[in-house]
Amino acid sequence: MMASAPSAQEEPLQPGTMQFRKQLAAAVRSISWTYAIFWSISTTRPGVLTWKDGFYNGEVKTRKIGSSTMELTAEQLLLQRSEQLRELYSSLLSGECADQQRRRRPVTALSPEDLGNMEWFYMVCMTYAFRPGQWYTSLIYSIIS
Repeated sequence: MMASAPSAQEEPLQPGTMQFRKQLAAAVRSISWTYAIFWSISTTRPGVLTWKDGFYNGEVKTRKIGSSTMELTAEQLLLQRSEQLRELYSSLLSGECADQQRRRRPVTALSPEDLGNMEWFYMVCMTYAFRPGQWYTSLIYSIIS
């Protein structure tokens, strides 16, 4: 019996791809979660989990989305919002001056003042790195402090 190449449907989904994000979005919406985060073992710190991908499905404080929103489906709007949150995180991480960011970014790009509490929490999770089992203790300590 000859082995055949796996079909596209059998190939594992890769975080960071649009197909992965669509599957994550479908799973999150089907159980009415606010967001989902896909953690992965760090390539630079063995035994540590870091942000790999995610999907935001919660309330949106500001509806800053592209100018052609009437043509987009609800799924596309949510995927676009998750992408905007990733872009905002990247721009904040780059450390650029706020004036430079305002001049270069499109009108529909998010700024920190556009975010609600859940969007902030989702975005801050992009910075988390933890060892499984130690995360809960660290989280409780930071809430109490």
